[in-house]
Amino acid sequence: MAASRAAVVINAVESGGDVVATLSGSINSLAGATVVQTGAGSVNYNAARASDPAFLITDQPGSTSLYNNYNIATSPTTYGTGGFAIATSSTASTSIQVRRGAPQIWIAQDYVLGTAVTGDLTWAGTNFATLGWTEGTYVWSWAGDSVTLNILSAVPEPDLTFLAGLGALSLLVWRRRRL
Repeated sequence: MAASRAAVVINAVESGGDVVATLSGSINSLAGATVVQTGAGSVNYNAARASDPAFLITDQPGSTSLYNNYNIATSPTTYGTGGFAIATSSTASTSIQVRRGAPQIWIAQDYVLGTAVTGDLTWAGTNFATLGWTEGTYVWSWAGDSVTLNILSAVPEPDLTFLAGLGALSLLVWRRRRL
């Protein structure tokens, strides 16, 4: 029987003039990942590394967390032309940082394997083009688990005319069945 493989999934969409990412899943194993660095990091420190091609998920902008940096098997070479992107607000349950082009993942030292990773990240007043993100699916993986970033087109709002027509058609079918 194959071992269960959970994953953290990040779904990012453009919504109402913002970019919003929703986090779900868990990291259940770090098998195959090797610690290369342990230490403190903060959003303020990382903001100074604006040319670093990374994607940051943090507890709250301005927070400081202790991280373990792991070398992992694979990472995407790109998810667009953008550099470091720090969310303007976050309700993330833990801090995770993944880098494009570098097979590394940073995980908060207080994260307990198997614990749910949940929350939302918002980049206010921006869009994928401004952030330099390209729509697609990007995966960071190692023998034990993975983190997947889905940069998705927003689902279009249904047209009110279409909804009114659908309602009228439903009413017509209902009335015919009653006769």
